[in-house]
Amino acid sequence: MGNAIGTCNVGYFYQYGIVVKKDEHKAFIYYQKAAEMGDIVGIILAGYCHWNGIGIGEDEHKAFIYYRQLAEMGNAAGICGVKHCYQHGVGVEKDENMALISYLRSVEMGNAFAICFVGHCYQHGVGVEKDEHKAFIYYQKAAEIGDGEGMLKVAECYRSGIGITRDLNKAKYWYQRLGKEKKNRMDVQF
Repeated sequence: MGNAIGTCNVGYFYQYGIVVKKDEHKAFIYYQKAAEMGDIVGIILAGYCHWNGIGIGEDEHKAFIYYRQLAEMGNAAGICGVKHCYQHGVGVEKDENMALISYLRSVEMGNAFAICFVGHCYQHGVGVEKDEHKAFIYYQKAAEIGDGEGMLKVAECYRSGIGITRDLNKAKYWYQRLGKEKKNRMDVQF
């Protein structure tokens, strides 16, 4: 097979037993072939198989290698996988500084979760020197793009004077904005 997408699709068919008899090992083999051809989905799924022991023995380090390959390609899922591995010591030695570097790459891509997490790192001195003002700035960036956790953190910073001058009116504003965002999301779901 010379087509990476088609190769990956065959793996999917084997993994879920679509048109063929379910065979997770064959699924992994096809995902791995697609990954070797540079297919992003193939790389993700080969890493996922290693991570979860699907069709191959569980091997967190090999999963990390696939996620690192994705991260090097600028893929957000790969960057998230790498940061998780470094943060929790999954398949690689735990390294808060490397986790932070991966989070910073996600921040550059506009990932709200990563932006909040970097704020958390600065607030609590995780992998960096503690700097509550920088923490506030990251929380505010997340809040401004509509992230609920970012809004909550900004409100808490204003309420308690963390990294910014205490301002109960601004805290109230962010708590109310968070409430409106949650209500709007609930309205959309129903």
